[in-house]
Amino acid sequence: MSSILYDNIKELPPMPQIAKMVLDLLEDPDFSFAELVRIISKDANITVAILKLANSAFYSPKNKIVNLTQAMSFLGVKAIKNLVISVSTKSLFLKGRVGIVDQKLWEHSVGTAVMSRLLMLRVDKKLVEEAFLLGLIHDIGVSVMKMNLENYELILQDAFNENIDLCALENERLGINHAQVGAELMKFWKMPEIYSDVVLNHHSPENSASKSLANVLFLSNNLLKCFGIGIGSCNEEFSKYIEAIGLDEAVFEDIKGMFKEVYDAEKEIFNI
Repeated sequence: MSSILYDNIKELPPMPQIAKMVLDLLEDPDFSFAELVRIISKDANITVAILKLANSAFYSPKNKIVNLTQAMSFLGVKAIKNLVISVSTKSLFLKGRVGIVDQKLWEHSVGTAVMSRLLMLRVDKKLVEEAFLLGLIHDIGVSVMKMNLENYELILQDAFNENIDLCALENERLGINHAQVGAELMKFWKMPEIYSDVVLNHHSPENSASKSLANVLFLSNNLLKCFGIGIGSCNEEFSKYIEAIGLDEAVFEDIKGMFKEVYDAEKEIFNI
């Protein structure tokens, strides 16, 4: 960590246990699928989320999927890995006393993930799962700051009540922001470099090495705030970011129109 981060953030949380076990197993190219099922089946929340996702409107299976092995085979390893990380990290967002701001943050993260996936389906289908996961974890630095900084909740409350940009308020009062902290957490968890890069630059996609992911995340993050799902002000200057990912305005408006129905159908997966 840089010195300014180290001075403020004394402890980064470990990756949730089940997520770590899954990632460790998947590092072996000859991993046992049966062992993967066994590990995941230990966590009821993740098991239920996988079954819900496999049967969701997004995947639309021909027949109802009724067991974990079938669901995991249907979804594929990449989607499973990302969902395990996503559901596991919910405990960090909602750790300790949970108030309206914490719930808003989690709703915002899920909504950003859904919107990121809808956009990336039109931009680059190979990056759909990464876009979804980045949507879920882009604000995880907020949770780390909340754990480490005694008065941080006042910053969250002010951003929420006064509709102020959270990142700018953090920089003003602390000299660091949640994007920097989240990027450090991605490195600490040994996630691929693309995750730390995009989390760091989700308010400034022009600085990212992963332009399509960063621009999709920027658009999704701000759209959700404009929809009233999140904390702080939204940036409504979308045109250059829409152009950067190769969409036209009409397609973008169609995706916006689809969002609520998809979000309402899928948020149950994350117990909202």
